[in-house]
Amino acid sequence: MKKILALMLVGTMMISSAISVFATDGAGSGSSGVPETPSAEASYWRSAAEENMKKAEEAKKEAEEAKKAAEEAASTASSLANDLKDAKKTIEDVNKTNKEMQKQINNYAKLASQQSSEIGNLRKTANDYSDKLNAVNKDLKNAAGRGGSSSNDVRNQMLIRNNAVSYGGNIVAQGGHVEINGGKSNVTFIVGVPDGGTMTSAASLAANLKGSLVNCVTVTSTVAFKNARVNFYVSGVTAGDNIAVYQVQNGKWVQLPTAEIRQDHVVVNMTRYGTIAFIRVPVLASITN
Repeated sequence: MKKILALMLVGTMMISSAISVFATDGAGSGSSGVPETPSAEASYWRSAAEENMKKAEEAKKEAEEAKKAAEEAASTASSLANDLKDAKKTIEDVNKTNKEMQKQINNYAKLASQQSSEIGNLRKTANDYSDKLNAVNKDLKNAAGRGGSSSNDVRNQMLIRNNAVSYGGNIVAQGGHVEINGGKSNVTFIVGVPDGGTMTSAASLAANLKGSLVNCVTVTSTVAFKNARVNFYVSGVTAGDNIAVYQVQNGKWVQLPTAEIRQDHVVVNMTRYGTIAFIRVPVLASITN
């Protein structure tokens, strides 16, 4: 723009100067360098003015083109600025959305973990109840095959002669030589078949202990005692097994001390006759003898 103004000022000054000289000098003098004849001088100044006007027009045209280019550049810059602003807003919106989605994902993951834990607990509880039910059903079935009470003993003669009771393939027998009140004797404790209700109760006890009922028998004899150390033959028992022995006392199951557990034998300390249950348990609780 400055270039255009300078060219236009130069042109104007040249025209003004030419007119001033022409008016002052009249026909002119040879020292000015301008043609001395009026027609030649007018032609010279007219040509100079036209040349200057031409340059001014070209400068004006260039200025207009430059202005147009500047306007286009400004428009492009404005458009790019708007695009950049929109892109920035889009990125901010996406980041915000991502944060919200990540928060939801974390919440879902936490909920899934809690539900997984709850499902695991429910599954464990269901399995426990299933094991208890299977044990009770098995024991009820075995009890039904053994008869409803001790007065209705359906054992075969071999079991009766050997003072033995069979339950679920496991045999409990007592071969005598019970230690009575700390001394050796030839006393034999007689084993028999409990009634069905007692068998059901014993099976439920085993299930509650998360164990399995090995056998359940009644124990009687004619000898009075305060303490007895009784060696029971219990088939299937091995050294290291956890065999808990419980006795019905005053309507409740009470754990008895076991003096020894070895291959096919369980030695029990007793203070009275009654029904006892042999239960294989995961962990054997300690009890004072």
